[in-house]
Amino acid sequence: MRLLRGAAVGSLVAIVLAALLGLKAVDDFPYQFGIDFYQFWGVPVAHRQVEATPYDDPAGYARLLNAQADASGNAKLKNANYFRRSLETMATPFFYAMFSWVPGDYEQAQAFYTALLYVAAAFAVFLLARARGVDFWFSVWLGLLVDLTFNPFVQDVKYGNVSSFQLLYMAAMLTAALRGWPARNAAIASLYVGSLALFVAFKPTTLWIALAFAAHYGLTQGPRRLAAGIGAGIVLALAAFALGAWFFHDVHSWTQWYRFTQGMNGGSLVRSLEQGNLSLAMMLAQRSMAYGLLTYSLMIAAWLAFAFLLAMTAMGQRSALLAPTARSCFADPWLGLSIGAVYTLATSPLVWAYYDMFALVPMFALLRRESTSLQKACVVASYVAMANPLFAAMAATGLAPAIPLVMLWSWIPLLVAVLVEAARRRAALEAPA
Repeated sequence: MRLLRGAAVGSLVAIVLAALLGLKAVDDFPYQFGIDFYQFWGVPVAHRQVEATPYDDPAGYARLLNAQADASGNAKLKNANYFRRSLETMATPFFYAMFSWVPGDYEQAQAFYTALLYVAAAFAVFLLARARGVDFWFSVWLGLLVDLTFNPFVQDVKYGNVSSFQLLYMAAMLTAALRGWPARNAAIASLYVGSLALFVAFKPTTLWIALAFAAHYGLTQGPRRLAAGIGAGIVLALAAFALGAWFFHDVHSWTQWYRFTQGMNGGSLVRSLEQGNLSLAMMLAQRSMAYGLLTYSLMIAAWLAFAFLLAMTAMGQRSALLAPTARSCFADPWLGLSIGAVYTLATSPLVWAYYDMFALVPMFALLRRESTSLQKACVVASYVAMANPLFAAMAATGLAPAIPLVMLWSWIPLLVAVLVEAARRRAALEAPA
């Protein structure tokens, strides 16, 4: 009877939260920019009439889409096109090929895609919570509450990007690792590691996350299985390469993409802090002007590595513990993935607000009973700094100009929490005095 009562209450709360989320989603939809999704949708649509790739002739794609929007009576299409009269075709050929399935009607496609984002984010949080041992119904509530309150998700929906789907992939891979599924079957193991190649081919900014998964797999399954997984990854990477080339009917589409994106290092594709880029490397490049954006990204990666080295060696006093501590960190998929997520947020030359969806992983990893008070405080501080209620309060009190600054630094408490955890792993390995 108690179980039935608990299920009834749990389902009732879930229904109420889902209803609130549904009302919010319907109310927000007419005002969503969708300018990222517009490009994801538009490139495959335009390619049906433009032979060149979007990297070789972005202006040709833009002209066709502009003409289509100008002739359309659809307000959603006109609004998205208004903000994207010129296209920024930075996505990979594989990425655009994966979007070739979307409906040709823009508003219908965006509505369907937006619904998928809501489901993906909620399910990803549900999986993370369940992996942490949270009760079923409470996990459902958390998924819905994150959709309602977490600003990075709101931004993902607002612009129509893919961070919610990437988080879902990360949550699924983490769940598989914790349940030991890759160890049960060689085919599953190869697919587990191999899928990381598709993950990176889809969005190369996820490289650190993929490396964290690969490091965990290699430490827990051994070098032989890791080698087999890398072999599967090479095969899938070639398949992604072939699919992108086939979609654009041009084997050179990948080299054209690479040349086009090099503009990020100093050309027209660079986005400043004022334009919404929350990259730490961009901040340093703009403020100091001593080095370029890519140089600062590499420098930050080196600084982070040094910080982890100090944490894993007691400020250099226990250097012999570096290797075993690193193994302990990456053998735990929670901590390994958290390190990969922090590295991604810290080093990427382009960091939009929806990238902070990845921060949910270290939040779940470190908000647990065994964590220190400092770690718990860091997780709470980071979530609050990424939550809509804070931004609404800041806007209401005349502090709206400071919101981008808060968003820029919102992941820093998680870095502190992860470093503390690395130090705790080292302390646990120290011989008793």
